[in-house]
Amino acid sequence: MMFPTVADIKQFWDWQCYSQEDIAFYVSIGWISVHDYQDITGETYQA
Repeated sequence: MMFPTVADIKQFWDWQCYSQEDIAFYVSIGWISVHDYQDITGETYQA
């Protein structure tokens, strides 16, 4: 199992431990999808 999972990343976002740049980093390395980014942040991903 990979850590952090999308659910973990979402939880850290909700706790305000991660910024949008942190979430974008996970997209850039292929850890989460653009769709996951949008679900987590509520914003459109900008590459």
